[in-house]
Amino acid sequence: SWMGGHNWHPMALNPETGYVYLPTQETAFPYLGEDDQAPATLAVNLGVDTKIAALPDDPAVIQGVKDATKGFLVAWDVDKGEPAWKVEYPGPWNGGVLATAGDLVFQGSAAGFVYAYNAQTGERVWEHEAQTGVVAPPVTYAIDGEQYVTVSAGWGGIFPLMTGVLVEDSAGPKSANHSRLLTFKLGGTAELPARADRLKPLPDTSELALDTDAVAQGSAVYDRYCVNCHGAGTVGGGVLPDLRFSPVILSEETWLSIVRDGALQERGMVAFGGELAESDIKAIRHYVIERNQQARKDGLTERYGR
Repeated sequence: SWMGGHNWHPMALNPETGYVYLPTQETAFPYLGEDDQAPATLAVNLGVDTKIAALPDDPAVIQGVKDATKGFLVAWDVDKGEPAWKVEYPGPWNGGVLATAGDLVFQGSAAGFVYAYNAQTGERVWEHEAQTGVVAPPVTYAIDGEQYVTVSAGWGGIFPLMTGVLVEDSAGPKSANHSRLLTFKLGGTAELPARADRLKPLPDTSELALDTDAVAQGSAVYDRYCVNCHGAGTVGGGVLPDLRFSPVILSEETWLSIVRDGALQERGMVAFGGELAESDIKAIRHYVIERNQQARKDGLTERYGR
């Protein structure tokens, strides 16, 4: 299973129905230890060989893995030890669950909605667009006798950060992340602002010369230092920028100023020049450019996201 300790999607119990409501993620990850991997200050210190999990540039294989990666809301009958009902989502990494005494089950989805279900039957009785993937569980409380349901809406976690290719059709990457605290009550009339998402064009790198040795070198360094934030194969999961779509790759000078020197440190992109050789940093750029060119070969010319 996928490194579940990095994210917790809480379940909920309704003692009246006797059901436990489980946010279920059906995912897989092949683990192989990398025995000679020495911890480094800025590296991704997983101790595993991430290359064995890399997907080939084969649409059929990629689609097959996507089809096998699923998300459900399951109502588990404690007495019978079996599911009472199940709701399937377009993909995994849907939010935690809230069960209320009013026989409702609330859950946010990776696809960007907050739902309420009939706790007995699983029928969807209400929905509201969140404009972003939801990972956190809703909570409920009362003020002066009026009940509220609140959820921290925002897309993130190790799965979308590291495996963007598996969520790009079903979750947060359909829009940029919009982190908000959303509160609902009966009779509420407030509306979210109009979505301001924009499609980002794929930069044209066809005129850039690629060094195949540098691509191979950059691939190895990327998997050691970059994959946990910018995604396997450089495919972003809607949380941080998809590097294939970054115009920064068009300029080696700009690339070095950011990755080596930390020009964007105040925005969370630390400087790697103190730990990586300049040749490694340049090689990562060659690898990202190669991934950019492969994306164009696959017919990808624009996408939502950061």
